[in-house]
Amino acid sequence: MGPCRALMVLAMVALPADVVTAQLDTLTSHCLQFDRQYFRLGRRAPDGHWSYDSSAVVRLLPERNLHRGPRSRRLLVPSMEVATRSQRAWEYFSYWQLQDMDTVLVAWTNGMYGPVFVMGVRGDTLRGRVQFTTDVYGAEEPEENAWAVRIPCS
Repeated sequence: MGPCRALMVLAMVALPADVVTAQLDTLTSHCLQFDRQYFRLGRRAPDGHWSYDSSAVVRLLPERNLHRGPRSRRLLVPSMEVATRSQRAWEYFSYWQLQDMDTVLVAWTNGMYGPVFVMGVRGDTLRGRVQFTTDVYGAEEPEENAWAVRIPCS
């Protein structure tokens, strides 16, 4: 089990309220531009063909995602604003959490697969690891380095 998976299964640890508030303000005031387009969404056209929309930009929202636990918060991919059944599934299961005072977990998942990031926060930069999760036993790829920077949301 890699570090991303290990952090996902850690017991919930309460953070001081002032620390949570400060980090929430910092993380939710801008968008994050990742080092590549990890956030991908497939759509099936009426003719049966698939098309894909992907983005490197995500916005961490302050609102809770209660489907993922009391500390989980919603995330949004600003470029994917067309409401489709597929997008609703990704938004339902995807979330972010503060793991401790300077570590954030970001999970972009539809409940079966997707990237999960565990990243340290240093000023406007996040650096860490990404694990591409899957529901297929033995098919997970090795963890990779990943990074993101805060940018204004347009």
